[in-house]
Amino acid sequence: MEKQEKGKKSRSRKNKVEKQQLNPNPQTEVLVESKESKTTDVTDVEKLFFAEVEKVPSVELMPDYDFCSYNSSLIKVIYEDRKVIVNACSDNYLLLPNKDLFPKIEDELKKVYKNVSIRREVKNNSQFYVDYSFTDNKKGIENDILAPCISIQNSYNGKLNYGVSCGLFNLTDESRLSIEQDTFDFDFSLSHCENNLEKIIANTLEGISQFLKSDEIIDSFNPLLEAELQENEVQTIVERVLDNTKVLLSLKEEIVERIKQKNTSKVFNLWTIYSGINYFLQPNHNEWLSASSDARRRMDKKVLEFIFSEVQ
Repeated sequence: MEKQEKGKKSRSRKNKVEKQQLNPNPQTEVLVESKESKTTDVTDVEKLFFAEVEKVPSVELMPDYDFCSYNSSLIKVIYEDRKVIVNACSDNYLLLPNKDLFPKIEDELKKVYKNVSIRREVKNNSQFYVDYSFTDNKKGIENDILAPCISIQNSYNGKLNYGVSCGLFNLTDESRLSIEQDTFDFDFSLSHCENNLEKIIANTLEGISQFLKSDEIIDSFNPLLEAELQENEVQTIVERVLDNTKVLLSLKEEIVERIKQKNTSKVFNLWTIYSGINYFLQPNHNEWLSASSDARRRMDKKVLEFIFSEVQ
């Protein structure tokens, strides 16, 4: 029975790959993940992302208990229909409400850049991710159209520092791509400590400005484009990448099929390998993927680093 179920799931994955539409001009999608459900409704995204949040004394909510210094405060997210406790922390923990942070960043971006696509993600009411894609700077590579992308994360549960990382957004596949760290060293994180808010906003905007001035971001993939492959080598390379990185091991067949389906010109290289694997590291293309955005980025970087090592 177990084998039948596995076979059924594998066929379901395969059918899903076959039905994917290759859309060269997709609309930016807003994705929300929560413990209970997934939605792409923009209104729901905004409600989850910008919900009221408060830091309150623990004793206020639990007067019959004593608390230590590290759990003397609680972080409470307030929705229209419920309240959720997402963190126990010290009094010194600086809560960075999304509504006090992201609108300021986005208002400044709108003053300078005409076309910025925004993609938000929420996990467990307390971890927040935003991808900003700067589509005025887009450029074509093979069958893909890429735009510089800045990813920002924030949390209320103490699991994530506020962080900013650079990458690219594949407008064709609707997927976020890593870049080699040496290409542009801007990634940073700041802890939730007092007096960090203005520093966070200033550092973020300055980093974005410098990143978008760089002409080398997309060109950094040229070594992968130049590493040409024969069609009969695609499966071997995909298997070697996945086996060595321990990423998406159960999807080898689907990845190979996707790569061959997309590259109708039968031109294959290490870029097509990376793009094909990256496609399945997006929850909008892989319904079995439950990893958070930061975990997916770590997997993607591991894949990219290994593929670049294949060029050597």
